[in-house]
Amino acid sequence: MKKLAKFSGTKNPWMAAALNFILPGLGYIYGGRRVVFGAGLIIVLLVLPYALFSGTQLAGASADYGTRALLWQVTANSVFAYDAYSDIKNGG
Repeated sequence: MKKLAKFSGTKNPWMAAALNFILPGLGYIYGGRRVVFGAGLIIVLLVLPYALFSGTQLAGASADYGTRALLWQVTANSVFAYDAYSDIKNGG
C-alpha cells in the first residue's frame, strides 16, 4: 500500500508536456504547482479567439492565414509543453 501511495504522488513530466501541448494549461493543472495560471490560460485561450473574431469577416484575410495560424498554434503549444515538462522534471 505504501508503494501505491508513493507512486500516486509522483507526476510524469511527459504527461504534463502532452497535456499542455493538447490544451495549454492542462499540464500546469496536472502538475499542481501553477493551477491558477493553468486555469487562467485555458480561459484566455478559449475566450480570446471569440473576442478577436466575433463580428468580423475573415473573407478578406490572406490565403495563407490558416497556415500562419496553425504554425503559431503549434509553436505556442510546444513552448507551453516544454515549460510544463521542465516544471515537473525540476521539482514539480
